[in-house]
Amino acid sequence: MQFGIFDHCERSGRPPAETYQERFALAQRAEEAGFYAYHLAEHHGTSLSLVPSPNLFLAALAQKTKTLRLGALVYLLPLYDPYRLAQEVCMLDHLSDGRVELGIGRGANPIELGFFGFDPATAKQRFEDLYPLLMQGLVDGQMSRQGPKGMIEAPIDSRPLQKPYPPIWYPSAGGGAQLIWAAQQGFHTILNGPLESCAEAAKLFRDNFQPGPHGTQPKIGITRYVYVADTDEEALQRGEAALRYHRANLLKLANEAGYTIASPVIPPDNIAQAVSEGWAAAGSPATVREQIAAMADQVDINYFVFAPMMADLSLEWGLRTIDIFRDEIIPAFTETEKVRVRA
Repeated sequence: MQFGIFDHCERSGRPPAETYQERFALAQRAEEAGFYAYHLAEHHGTSLSLVPSPNLFLAALAQKTKTLRLGALVYLLPLYDPYRLAQEVCMLDHLSDGRVELGIGRGANPIELGFFGFDPATAKQRFEDLYPLLMQGLVDGQMSRQGPKGMIEAPIDSRPLQKPYPPIWYPSAGGGAQLIWAAQQGFHTILNGPLESCAEAAKLFRDNFQPGPHGTQPKIGITRYVYVADTDEEALQRGEAALRYHRANLLKLANEAGYTIASPVIPPDNIAQAVSEGWAAAGSPATVREQIAAMADQVDINYFVFAPMMADLSLEWGLRTIDIFRDEIIPAFTETEKVRVRA
C-alpha cells in the first residue's frame, strides 16, 4: 500500500505566506519519506482553503520537489474554461517533469459553485459537456468548440509530458453511475465517507474497472483523519481540537447561509466517535498502524491519504507526523506487501 497527502491548506491563523511555505516544507519531508503524491483540494470563498488556484500553488510546489507527484483533487471542472485548463495542465506537467496527477470532479458545495454566477444544478451537465473538450485538448492538441459565429478549431501548442495524458482521478463519496463511469475509463479513485460506504464503492469500482493508458490495476484510495503522537492520550487530545476546527471550516459556508448540510463527507464532531466509526486513526504509532490496517482490510484499498497539517496544526506537528509514518508505519505495510507477493 502506498501513502499520500490530501490537503485543504486551511486558514490556520498564521499569515497565508507562512502557510504556503509550511506546506512546501511538509511536501519536501513527505517526498524524502517516500510518499507517493501531494493532492490539493480546490475551494472558494471559505477558510477551508487558502488555495483558490491549485495550478498557481502546484507550479510553485513543483519547483520545491523532485519526485513527489502532485495534482488537484479535484479541479472543479464546471468552473473552468476547458481550453485554458488543458493548456495549464500541459504546462504544469512539463514544469513538474511529468509528475501531474489529474483529479477532476463536479464540485461538492453548491454555495461555492454559485459564487461563480451559474446555477449549481447545472454542474453535472457542465461537467459532461466540458470533460470531452478537456480530453480532446490533451490528446489531440486542439479543441473543437462552438463560437459566436460557428465552430472554432482552437490549437493547443503543447502536449502533456505524460502520454497520452496524466493519470486521472475521480473521487467519490459513494457508488453510483458516475463511479462506474470513472472505473470504465481506467481512472483512479479516492473514497470518502463512512467506511461501509467506502467498502461498497471500492468493490463497485474494482468490479467495473477497465485498463487504461496508465495501467491494468487502479489505485483505490481512502482519505481519513490521522493524529499520531507518542501516546494515545496526546494524539486524542490534539485530534479533538483539530477535528473540531476542521469541521467548523467544512460547515462554514452552510452555517453562514442558514443551511443544514447532510453530507456523507462531514465527519462526527468528536474524536472518540470518529475513531470508533473509522473516520479517523488516532493514537500512538502502534495504535495508528493497527487502525489503518483495519481500514485497509475492510475497504480493500491500495492507497491511503491524509492531511498531516489539517486545521491549525503546526508545521512541527506535521513534520513529526511524516517522520513517524516514515519510521514506524509505512515499513509495516511495505513488509506486508512483500509477504503477499512471496505467497
